[in-house]
Amino acid sequence: MGIIIDIILIAILILSAFLGYKKGLVKLGAKLFAGIIAIVITLILYRPIAGVIIKNTQLEVNLKNTIITNASKAINKDDEKKDENKISTQVTNQVSEQVENEILPQQAEKIAREIIYAVTAIVLFILVKIALSVVITLLGFVANLPILKQFNEVGGLAYGILRGIIIVFVIAVIMGVVAKINPESSINENIQNSFITKNIYEKIIKI
Repeated sequence: MGIIIDIILIAILILSAFLGYKKGLVKLGAKLFAGIIAIVITLILYRPIAGVIIKNTQLEVNLKNTIITNASKAINKDDEKKDENKISTQVTNQVSEQVENEILPQQAEKIAREIIYAVTAIVLFILVKIALSVVITLLGFVANLPILKQFNEVGGLAYGILRGIIIVFVIAVIMGVVAKINPESSINENIQNSFITKNIYEKIIKI
């Protein structure tokens, strides 16, 4: 089993290097930064944009009313069941009324706002990613120019190798954690029989 683990890890490294070479440094680097930029832009803008939506549309009110309606139905059904079983009392009715008239509207408003925030963030992230994808495509054309092509391919290969090493390292660490949690499992034996994972633990991680 150890040799199979080595083969899989080597295959991951080779595949990552090959994909890096094919895609090139410019495209890979641009994709990495595009993801980071998209996250940053989303975190900065989603609340102000959601605030504009809340202020200028009836979306929050509609969501709030829908939540209140559905929650009220659930409360009323629960009260009906209690009445049928003769468990309902004046105290429980008062509590239900207080929940329905005071607590429920406040919570419904909070939930409605959180839904708007979440949907706005998701949509904004997707739109920013699409816009940045267009920019990446244009950069890809520039990177394929004869002067830059060789540098782009070699850089992509180096990037792919580095990424592959990180992936292999992460897999090895996960295997080690699982082995520590469950010492009786066969993973310990497989780690010792694997040249790569064994060397990672003995020379790098030392666990």
